[in-house]
Amino acid sequence: MQQFLGSSVTLVWLALAAMTLVSGWLGGGPPVGGMPPSYVGVFLILLAFVKVRLIMAHFMETPGLPRGQRASLELWVLGVAALLVAMQLAAVPGV
Repeated sequence: MQQFLGSSVTLVWLALAAMTLVSGWLGGGPPVGGMPPSYVGVFLILLAFVKVRLIMAHFMETPGLPRGQRASLELWVLGVAALLVAMQLAAVPGV
């Protein structure tokens, strides 16, 4: 049991589950602390891409990829996240 609880995969899985709960809480109710919904949307997008990055690093075979392929995956994740954040902010007037 100690080996199971102390493994990095278990800790990453727990972190992913916690991030899923946080995103469900933030996205499913009224704005938190008076934060504008557009900022909540940006936070949720960024949280989703942190989850993507964790899944790629711990549950897929990306650590064994050649440096160029791994860099292209990392840049893809960063680029898509930046594009979605920009789209979210552009869709909200006055931001």
